[in-house]
Amino acid sequence: MSWRNHYSEKRDFIRMSVNTEASLVIESHTLSLTCIDLSTTGARLICHADSGLEAGQQGVVTISSGGGTTTPLVADASVVRVSRTENESEDIAVTLTNLR
Repeated sequence: MSWRNHYSEKRDFIRMSVNTEASLVIESHTLSLTCIDLSTTGARLICHADSGLEAGQQGVVTISSGGGTTTPLVADASVVRVSRTENESEDIAVTLTNLR
């Protein structure tokens, strides 16, 4: 029996909740973010300021491993969605297209 039969979200890739520092570089502009969840193909990031991002923009995301000897995840990213949260932050969804 498949793991998807037991997983309530029924996604192709399990989403892991994280709370770690991240950055997104688009056109030489660097945003400081918080990564709140991560899967094999994407990530959800929170920006506590107006990012000015729009869907379709592409850049490079770096997601901290939380320390130790594990290196950060660095990948090409494409912005899928930008929406406002209740506390005036921005919720940014990105697709990870190429691990570096």
